[in-house]
Amino acid sequence: TFGASWCADCRGEAPDLEATYEKYRAQGLVVLAVSIEEDAQAVRDYSGRVGLTYPQIADPSTTIASRYRILGIPTHYFIAPDGLIKEVRLGGLPPAEMERLVGGILQ
Repeated sequence: TFGASWCADCRGEAPDLEATYEKYRAQGLVVLAVSIEEDAQAVRDYSGRVGLTYPQIADPSTTIASRYRILGIPTHYFIAPDGLIKEVRLGGLPPAEMERLVGGILQ
């Protein structure tokens, strides 16, 4: 998922993303958050303050976001275990939709 702590929609869905990660990680779900236009310290501070446990990396110069052609945030990539991108979603996701999309890649 691509987002940032300064993005209201990203902050709003962070608890839902964390809950989905906790619910499905034993089944193999991996969540990697790429925080654009933020340095590593800002990412650590935010994740610690909010209680996020999934891995997060900083993308201060948007190098990673550019490679994925991110046009807005949050943007979510749902990648199956075989490495195929199954879905790309731009914008915040309601919890039920997040779970439906995760279910589609864990089958």
